[in-house]
Amino acid sequence: MKKKSAAFYSPYWNIYGGGERYLLQIAEKLDEYQLYFIAPDNLKKKAKEFFGLNLRGKVIEPAALAGHDTAKRFKLLNRFDLFFYTTDGSLFFPFSRRNYLIIQSPKHIPENTFYNRLKLLNWRIICYSQFMKKIVDRNLKTQSTVLPPVVDTEIFSYREEKKENLILSVGRFFLGDMHEKRQDFLIDFFSNNRRSLAGWRLVLAGNVSEESSQKYLEKLRAKIIDLPVSIYANLNFNDLLSFYQKAKIYWHAAGYGQDLIKHPEKAEHFGITTLEAMASGCVPIVFKAGGQLDIIQEGINGWFWEDEETLLQKTVQLASDESGRQDFAERSLKRAEFFSVNNYKEKINEILKK
Repeated sequence: MKKKSAAFYSPYWNIYGGGERYLLQIAEKLDEYQLYFIAPDNLKKKAKEFFGLNLRGKVIEPAALAGHDTAKRFKLLNRFDLFFYTTDGSLFFPFSRRNYLIIQSPKHIPENTFYNRLKLLNWRIICYSQFMKKIVDRNLKTQSTVLPPVVDTEIFSYREEKKENLILSVGRFFLGDMHEKRQDFLIDFFSNNRRSLAGWRLVLAGNVSEESSQKYLEKLRAKIIDLPVSIYANLNFNDLLSFYQKAKIYWHAAGYGQDLIKHPEKAEHFGITTLEAMASGCVPIVFKAGGQLDIIQEGINGWFWEDEETLLQKTVQLASDESGRQDFAERSLKRAEFFSVNNYKEKINEILKK
């Protein structure tokens, strides 16, 4: 009996951020399918380096999906049982047996035109969070399905003896019209409150892909001179994992200082790094917006903040109460299990049965 096939495509493979990891983790869980990645030929190497993923399957040259050659696209996609596409806002008529459109952010929602509505008839829409579902359903007059990202709770483990007085923030270094991680704010905030956070250090880690990101990174490095702050760009997965295991507190600032009513794309769409931190016993204190609301149960396994006063108060509270912080760490770990591999596989199977 011929094995079923599933194909995956993203126009953002070169970024190797949360969206790319999300797509690859879906692939990783489709055990019964032959996998095809319509991507650059170094995809497997990069997936291992940045995400710790050992991809199986074949990599296919993406040229057939470029441009407007419908015949080439049909020839490529018609042979697959499943096709997953992370859209950049563009749409095309899909030709696989089942087609899944992943919409990452409000900025990537296709225009609700008559022609796009025709194209959408053969797409099933998937998004990261309830935050995104509400926006997608309202804009496209449809019913999307929420598939939260997965965290491997065996890899991201918690051992208290490894913990240090370290605050961690993980996110891509970039400036633009999307959900900037606001590392600039976090550096300034940490610097302005060094007396309250004496004995602690801050680590910022994330990928850099565009030239504009390099310039932003240089500005951030200039800010941290003479501060107990370290910046790490393009860490391999094992080194990043080490920081998760060492950190006691996790900060996230995406959306802070932005008009999220006018620009909801500035909010965090889900917050996979928050979840990874929790799975490592690193207690999250994150800006209250977007997909973060799907993850944290405030006062139980983490805290939200909306102003600098609250961010400082909650950080000092955790930093000065070891017993209380450890209790939060245990509950964070338990919350992360809700997004575990086993639960994730069940959710994928439910989606494929619809």
